[in-house]
Amino acid sequence: MAIEKKNIRKTGKPRAQVLMPSWPIGEKQTFWLFCGLTLMLTFILFGRFLFGSELFIFDDVGSDTLSMFFPNLVQAARYCRETGIPGWSFYIGVGDNCYPGVLLNPFHWVFIPMDAATIAYSIAWVQASVLFLTGLVFYRFLRVASFSLPVCIVGALLYSFGGYLVVGSSWYGHSIVIFWYTLSFLGLELLLRKKNWWLFIVPFVMMLDVRAYFLILFMAVYSFIRIMDIYQFSLKELWMNYKRIFICGIFAFLVALPFIGGNWHRFAYSPRVSGKVSYSENLSAVFPFRIASPEHYLTAFFRLISNDALGTANTFNGWKNYLEAPLFYIGLITILLVFQFLR
Repeated sequence: MAIEKKNIRKTGKPRAQVLMPSWPIGEKQTFWLFCGLTLMLTFILFGRFLFGSELFIFDDVGSDTLSMFFPNLVQAARYCRETGIPGWSFYIGVGDNCYPGVLLNPFHWVFIPMDAATIAYSIAWVQASVLFLTGLVFYRFLRVASFSLPVCIVGALLYSFGGYLVVGSSWYGHSIVIFWYTLSFLGLELLLRKKNWWLFIVPFVMMLDVRAYFLILFMAVYSFIRIMDIYQFSLKELWMNYKRIFICGIFAFLVALPFIGGNWHRFAYSPRVSGKVSYSENLSAVFPFRIASPEHYLTAFFRLISNDALGTANTFNGWKNYLEAPLFYIGLITILLVFQFLR
C-alpha cells in the first residue's frame, strides 16, 4: 500500500532566527537626538555663512541669487512696508505685477521689516531653517507611517542633507519647494491614517505655480501606492480615500482662488513664457519620453555618489550645470542598504 504524501513530514534543519538588537532609547529621546544631530550638521553646513564673514549670495554659477533673488527679496520687503499687500510695482522693470508674491511664502515674511543689508545677512539663517524644518517634517512623516525609530532617525538625516535639498538651498526657492513637498507627504499620511485633512491642502495653496501641477501628478500615483500599502488592496478604502483627496483638492482650489489670477497674469505676460525668449515651442516639440544623452546618464550616475563628483559650481563638468544636472545623492549608505531591501 502506497504511503500518502500528506502523511510524510518534511524534515530539515531549522531556520536560524536572527535576533536584532533593540533600540536603546525611547521615542522622545530619539526625537531629541535627531534634532541635535540635524542642528549640529546644519551649523556645520552653513557655519561660514551664519557665523563667518561670507554672505549666502553668490557671483559664480549661482549668480541668480545676486542678480535676481536678492533684489526681489529687497523689493518685496520694501513694497510690503511702504504700500502693504503686493500689487503693481514700478520697481520691477518698467512696471510689473507682484501679486500674490510674498503672501504665499511664509519663509520670506521675516524679511519684511528688514532693510537690504539685514536681508543679505539673514538669507543664510532662513535657508538653514528651511533645511532643518524639512528634516523635522520628514521625521514626523516616517513616524506617522509606522516606521521604527532607527529608520526614522537615519532616514530623516539622509533626507535632510540629500543632494537636491543642499544644492537647491543655494538657489533659495528650490529648498522651499522640497519643504512643501515633504509637508504634502505628511499631510497625505495623516489623511489616510487619521482622517486629518487640513494639513494636506496647505502645500497645494502655497505652491501656486507650475510646481503645484507636478505635485498633483505625483500625488495621483503616490496616493494609490500608499492606500494599497496601508489598506491591503481594499477597493472600498481606495474609493473612500480618493474621495477625501478629491474633496481636499476642491477645498484647496477654493482657498487658492483669490491668488490664481495674479500668478496667471505673471505667467501669461512673462517673456520666458510667451515672449521672444520663451522655449515653450522648442520644449513642446520634444517627445517627453525620449532617451537622454549619454552625458546625462553619466552625470546621473556620478551625482548619485556625490554632489561634487563632477566638480563644484563653475568647475562642474557634467550635463548642463551644477543645479540643473541630476541630483540623486542622498547618502552613500543608501546605495548599500538598497541591496538589503532587495534580499
